[in-house]
Amino acid sequence: MFKILNKPYPAPEPGIRSILISIGVGLFIGFFLAYFQPFDLDKVVMQNKTLKILGFGVISFFTVAIFNHFIPLFFPQTISDKNWTVGKEIFGFILMITCIAAFNIIYSNLIGALAFSFKNIIEMMASTFTLAIIPSTFMILLDHNRKLKKYVDEVQQLNIPVNPPQPKTISNINIQTDAANEQLTIKPDLFLYAEADGNYVIVFHHNNSHIEKKMYRTTLTKLDTQIPLEHIIKCHRSFIVNLDKVNDVKGNAQGFKLSLDASPAQVPVSRKFVPLVKDYFANKS
Repeated sequence: MFKILNKPYPAPEPGIRSILISIGVGLFIGFFLAYFQPFDLDKVVMQNKTLKILGFGVISFFTVAIFNHFIPLFFPQTISDKNWTVGKEIFGFILMITCIAAFNIIYSNLIGALAFSFKNIIEMMASTFTLAIIPSTFMILLDHNRKLKKYVDEVQQLNIPVNPPQPKTISNINIQTDAANEQLTIKPDLFLYAEADGNYVIVFHHNNSHIEKKMYRTTLTKLDTQIPLEHIIKCHRSFIVNLDKVNDVKGNAQGFKLSLDASPAQVPVSRKFVPLVKDYFANKS
């Protein structure tokens, strides 16, 4: 069991999808409670009852948005594919559900829908865990196995050249960074990958028989938009990679892992960039 919990799992990623999921959860919980009125809500008499019950959905929306969008957005080094596992996904989900339940209990007391007592708190928390935690944990485990199989199978279909032809010499690309009087020079024939690190980018490249790295004050997005080469692409929210330097690809539930020439690091390819990598190698072969 512990081995499964330590398996890689896609970390929550901020974006339109995470906001839409938060809206969907909020609408579902709000309208579910308003229509079925469980937890003795049907026995509660209050003004604007339906509107107040929908407030549970609003609370749920904001809680899910905080966990799935804003925390990953502001703490990308903590919530990242580098360290995210099945166990952390389950723990994060349990924590999120606990917060939803706790906030809704407080809200229930404020609107007079639930008397604030130890018995009522235990019953509501128990109901929340029964209805959400157990089936959701099961679904996370199933989703991990589905993603793992999907990306392992897709890796087997890739045709990575064993001895790729040497690329034509390409002029260096000079990029102005956010620091005054600092310029970043990308040498396409030597460039391996770049990794975001807060407000900085770390660039890795060949230098004779070893690999050098240097940090620049700029963003990965600015770097990506200024490199007009089809084989140097953004493959993850934190990585840009030179696909011509790839010598091996592995798959897991997070997507692909790229091994590069003479580099001990593995560059991740997140799920939304997997088709781009597949198309590049398909066209190259």
